[in-house]
Amino acid sequence: MSDKPVCFVIEDEPIYVAIITEVLEKMNYQTVAAHSEKEAMSLLPRIDPALIVVDMHLHGRPRGLEIIRIIRGRSKRLGSVPIIGVSAADLCDLRPAGGNAEMNAFVSKLHLVQGLAEAVQKVA
Repeated sequence: MSDKPVCFVIEDEPIYVAIITEVLEKMNYQTVAAHSEKEAMSLLPRIDPALIVVDMHLHGRPRGLEIIRIIRGRSKRLGSVPIIGVSAADLCDLRPAGGNAEMNAFVSKLHLVQGLAEAVQKVA
């Protein structure tokens, strides 16, 4: 087992999983990826993430905030893990009436490489 901190990546697009993994590995993280909400909920009890990256639109559905709320509600520990939301959509398009307080940062996929590195440095 690696001594590197674990980042749990919840993203359905393989190309973005690869990009996120590459950025995080350069920042000394080990990544564990889930490609669906169901897979994420199955893996979550078996890992101890130091950081979580969540695609805000899994399989074309805006489920990211709901997934984040489920993660935050699982345990006190997960409630304090930094979470970065990523999406090709603008953050304003994702914000429901309740706001986006569940996320610690948001990164547009248009600026994923630089934006993710900056967000990780900010929240981790």
